[in-house]
Amino acid sequence: MRYGGWSLKPCIKCGSTERGTPYPKNPLGECKACRRARKKAKIAERKTKFPIKPCRKCGAMDRNKNGRCTPCAQSRYLRWVETNPSRSLEIRAKWAKKNPEKRRIFSQNRRALVKSNGGKLSNNIAEKLLKLQQGKCACCYNQLEKYHLDHIMPVSLGGENKDRNIQLLCPTCNLQKNAKHPIDFMQSKGFLL
Repeated sequence: MRYGGWSLKPCIKCGSTERGTPYPKNPLGECKACRRARKKAKIAERKTKFPIKPCRKCGAMDRNKNGRCTPCAQSRYLRWVETNPSRSLEIRAKWAKKNPEKRRIFSQNRRALVKSNGGKLSNNIAEKLLKLQQGKCACCYNQLEKYHLDHIMPVSLGGENKDRNIQLLCPTCNLQKNAKHPIDFMQSKGFLL
């Protein structure tokens, strides 16, 4: 078999002629699969040879994706926020404006954490609920132009902050419902007797 003027020899390990590069760039004479396996073995060997060392400053073994000590990186960030409060607020406001759904979910998660009821909402809960509710309010069945994420069983009454306890309501219905029990609210609307 010829490749760009170079003849491809079979793999020295498995005998395959499937190669991604011509012979001069693959001096060991391996196929793609054998080369991949050799690289994985090399990475695994490096990890056992050079394990993660504790941080020199705090002694923590926890590392972030960049290989830096997580507690030290967090403390460095907090110091930066203290020294640059206006810039920090500006960056947060810009992010909140750019990501309204994530901001809304973050505030719901934070509120539930404060109430210590537990649970966490998934990032795409609003899109899922719009499809499930066919773009309509769960109470008045009007088409949703603007919507609020509402806990079916309010957090203040012990409801969890989980996807199964969330519905989309129009702003009017959500403000009327407030922290009422769902059965009491629907009875006041005349749906349940």
